[in-house]
Amino acid sequence: MKILIATDMNIEFVCGSTYSLKRIGNLLKKKGYSFTFVCPGRNYTYHKYIYDGFEVWGVGSFPTIIQKGLRFAIPFIINRNLRKILAEYRPDIIHIQSHGPLPATIIKIAAEMNISVVGTNHFVPDNVIRSLRLPKFLALFLTKVEWKHLNKVFRKIDNITVPTITAAKLLKKNEFSKTVRVISNGIDLYKFTKNGSGNYLYNRYHIPPNKPILLFVGRLDPEKNVNVFIRALPIIINKIEIHSVIVGTGNQMARLQKMTTKLGLSKYITFTGFLPDKDLANIYRIASCFVMPGNAELQSIATMEAMASGLPVVAVDAMALPELIHNGENGYLFPDGDSQTLAKKAIAILSDKKLSAQMSQKSLEIIKAHDLIKIMGKYESLYHESVTH
Repeated sequence: MKILIATDMNIEFVCGSTYSLKRIGNLLKKKGYSFTFVCPGRNYTYHKYIYDGFEVWGVGSFPTIIQKGLRFAIPFIINRNLRKILAEYRPDIIHIQSHGPLPATIIKIAAEMNISVVGTNHFVPDNVIRSLRLPKFLALFLTKVEWKHLNKVFRKIDNITVPTITAAKLLKKNEFSKTVRVISNGIDLYKFTKNGSGNYLYNRYHIPPNKPILLFVGRLDPEKNVNVFIRALPIIINKIEIHSVIVGTGNQMARLQKMTTKLGLSKYITFTGFLPDKDLANIYRIASCFVMPGNAELQSIATMEAMASGLPVVAVDAMALPELIHNGENGYLFPDGDSQTLAKKAIAILSDKKLSAQMSQKSLEIIKAHDLIKIMGKYESLYHESVTH
């Protein structure tokens, strides 16, 4: 079977969804499937290239100012580019991962060529538009327009998945009437549970050893609310000696570093920037507890990675995070924006070794349901079902 995954997000862009797609791609290749991506390319013209071991078909695109490294497909040449790609690759099935111009166009062409299409929605318009900080009336208008467009695109295909129950409820709430399947983004359990050591990272990033480490991993953008985490640190430090590590890059990085200096927290926080896969897996191994303050998580790959590494988690009680964090079992939930409660819950975990160990074990138990091998089996079944129909 030849599988093509289509997305509006260029595969080089660092975020949870592109990580998830590459992990699924690796499994598909190991199982012997022919597999390729189509996404916004590296320049203004149609081209084919190899990235991170994957064959990628790039449509003409331009860089954006919204996110560093993010590119958008050029609307008026998408149709011509995609027709060339589908005519040459001839996939048995196309799996769209978003509802923007590229997937919307590819659905039309696939119908003409009698190619099966399945879709997964990772997107919540409210979260993205809210981060633009527009006037309320304009934000509400654009949110309605975006939901209407999302519904219009996904209604054209029959087999649709979302990563969480929360995501399914959001679609229904916004007038999407078709049945959707909940299939987790999945996590490579072996990669995060295998034996390994992150001790070399202490020296590389000047992280003080022999202290409990509070860890955050993710894009440093407004919706991640890393400032809520940083504001909690003075309270935590007043009660228990810890160090915090913030992994990732984004538009808010300079602002967060400035905030850290202003609060006198520089010696308590390490900003690592982007970490390659090997170092990313190992950073979890030296952590004591994971923190996720972002209130826009439709699932949260980073939180799943932390759980697969056996970490207790303190997460905001918002969006889909309560599906992963069972309050009082594998961590604690705190109200959105509440740094004081975040601090209180982190202190409770870090000051009680028995509780921390129990929560660690529970994280490992809960995350088993998201084993990428099991998830891939669900997608394989979906692909075969779609092709035969």
